[in-house]
Amino acid sequence: MRLSPLLLLIGVIACSTDRDRIQFVTFAYDLNKKPDSVEFHKWTLKHIDNKKSINYNCNDSLKIDEWTWGYCLYQDDTYKVLGGCRGEFGGSVIFIHKDNPNKANYLTCTCPSMVERRGDGFYVTETLAHMSGSGRIIKIQDPRELIAIDTDSLTTPWKEKRFKNLDRLERYRKLAYQGQTLCDTIDHVFSLFFQFKEKDYLIFSNFNSTLLGQVKDGEILSCPEIG
Repeated sequence: MRLSPLLLLIGVIACSTDRDRIQFVTFAYDLNKKPDSVEFHKWTLKHIDNKKSINYNCNDSLKIDEWTWGYCLYQDDTYKVLGGCRGEFGGSVIFIHKDNPNKANYLTCTCPSMVERRGDGFYVTETLAHMSGSGRIIKIQDPRELIAIDTDSLTTPWKEKRFKNLDRLERYRKLAYQGQTLCDTIDHVFSLFFQFKEKDYLIFSNFNSTLLGQVKDGEILSCPEIG
């Protein structure tokens, strides 16, 4: 089966004196050359940089015993949010409160690509370009409600020790389904999740086409325009 290039449209919202304007920039990821979920994730980190529009410094990573656990996705005066991706083998997001850098709040999240903070909480976007593709958007109202761990335990089998009475699937569900899932789907790869005029929009792909949709009531609705 021939894989088509994956086109990603990045929406930049700009305000003018007479109207709101959306400008799009097109990037292409050639799935024929590298049909690999980890490589695609690395590519999104390089080309889809949501940090540039938020104006904060978040370029460092988390190292434990010289091993790089994850990369910074978001940072403000209160929190640093880092993510780790192992492709189809999973991933996670941790929220580190700057008053207590040795502790973290943990969420299982396969290949997190974007974290946005709004007035009502944090919005985490995960996506995986493996097999038919998948994507999920999670709202975390208060990171302190997530499972708390010591940051230096991230490289240890802490899940098995803490939840020893649960099997592997039960542990996954306990750690992954925290917060509120706004959208959870297969057959799509998510590129950009954003809010405009109090509506949630998503730029996503089915590997053959890049589409714009509105996220509402757990579904992605067809959306020909933003407004």
